Amino acid sequence: MKMSDRVSSIKYAIRDLLPIAEEVASKGHEIIKLNIGDPIRFDYEIPAIMQKALIEAVSKGFCGRSEGELELIKAIQAKEKMFNGFDIAKENILVGSGVSELISFTLAALSDPGDRVLLPDPCYPAYQGVANFLGLTIDYYSCDEANDWQPNVDSIKENLHDNTKALVLINPNNPTGAVYSPRVLKEIGDAIAPYNIPIISDEIYDLLTIEKGLFHSTPNVIKDIPIIRYNGFSKVYLAPGWRVGYATLHDPNGEMKEPWEGAAKMTRVRLSSCTPIQHACAAGATNIDHLPSLLEKIEKRRNVVVNGVNDIEELSIVSPKAAFYSFPRIDLSNLNFKDDQEFVIGLLKEEHVLLVHGSGFGPKEGKDHFRLVYLANEEILSDAMEKIKRFIIKNRV
Repeated sequence: MKMSDRVSSIKYAIRDLLPIAEEVASKGHEIIKLNIGDPIRFDYEIPAIMQKALIEAVSKGFCGRSEGELELIKAIQAKEKMFNGFDIAKENILVGSGVSELISFTLAALSDPGDRVLLPDPCYPAYQGVANFLGLTIDYYSCDEANDWQPNVDSIKENLHDNTKALVLINPNNPTGAVYSPRVLKEIGDAIAPYNIPIISDEIYDLLTIEKGLFHSTPNVIKDIPIIRYNGFSKVYLAPGWRVGYATLHDPNGEMKEPWEGAAKMTRVRLSSCTPIQHACAAGATNIDHLPSLLEKIEKRRNVVVNGVNDIEELSIVSPKAAFYSFPRIDLSNLNFKDDQEFVIGLLKEEHVLLVHGSGFGPKEGKDHFRLVYLANEEILSDAMEKIKRFIIKNRV
């Protein structure tokens, strides 16, 4: 028996190196894992209000509503009103088992095999994986490293086609930590308006902006195009293992009724997301008392990485503005590696630091980079940066 073509095409760079890491660890080496954006692996805790609510919810035996528990839907409505000024009808909110599930549902509802989807380069790899599974053609628009990783609007225009079904924005961005300016968002809206396609705006890091006031939710800037927004409880609320994400529809001209109903139908096929956890997330949705100390901690850790990168001749970096990802560039011209993946694998084997190769995030702009997650404490990050520096010095040509 053979694996199906649609599954064999799937790659997920963030976890692809784990088998090599496990092999290195089996030889007695301790791995510094800076590859996954999971706060609970480090010194962070899920807010106490959500923990308490989960314990209480477990004993109640809820029966799940496919589109999302009404208690959570109401909490999401309150959250979105509080932080973004949106009044969202309950029928325009879908709850999923993480944003990853909702990526599958919404792209499937918008497209047929052979259609096209326009993704950023670099891009969070789940989008490529889902698009490949659905039989879509992926086009990429460039994000400009020289311009703080902002989307290149000319590149967007060059890659739009008659059968493009959606454009994806990831803002704040994973893997670069960029935050998109209102001017660029407005230009993107103008560029795609003639094509009558929606924007999918992934905003799960919206409240994790280190530099205050930079983030603007896409529907607050682009008001005349249908927009599907993703958000959830994995990052801001430090609960990635709980797997609760949500999508909201902003459809000013009523053009998205059928595709949105298609996504809702898919929630019904899988019955429901975990109901006790939805009730726990509802309890914490508008409570962000933990956020100031979280942002202070993340900023200090970002600075350790940025300073460490700037101390290494072969590395350069655009300082991240949000989330907890950095995306340094590697100058390979005087190093003994053919590409960024070989660099990352070599670092793992020799210095036992696990990163993600940048080419796993995009075919062009991701090349010659690596993603480093700066959730660990300053001591661990300083140790990792020293190991990276030592590795580079050892492997100069």
